[in-house]
Amino acid sequence: MPCLEISIPKLSPDQKEKLVGRLTSDFEQYANYDVEAFGIRFYEYDVSESANAGKLWDGKTGKPYIHFKMLIPARTKSEKSKMIRAFTKSLTETLGNPDWAPVIYFIEPDDDSIGFGGKSLAEHKR
Repeated sequence: MPCLEISIPKLSPDQKEKLVGRLTSDFEQYANYDVEAFGIRFYEYDVSESANAGKLWDGKTGKPYIHFKMLIPARTKSEKSKMIRAFTKSLTETLGNPDWAPVIYFIEPDDDSIGFGGKSLAEHKR
């Protein structure tokens, strides 16, 4: 099942709910899979538990290190570019922090290497 793992400063439940809605819509639009095949996992951290550009983030100045790890079978360059732009826009707009652009990694196993609900991901494709 394609999934998105997000390493980010602690968010409120409301912020997470809004972000999940936006990221799921982005996924549905650009990944060519049903949303039932998509999961999101948050890995949250406290102030002073990340650094960016050699500076420990203090929660007030600078920006935290945020990364998204997208596990999904191979996508075209165009699909990945669209997801990167959409995920970045969704994150920065939802949190109201335009400088908090995430680093986004794609890990791309083939469709037959992932399964859920008793079927391979290939069988869940639209």
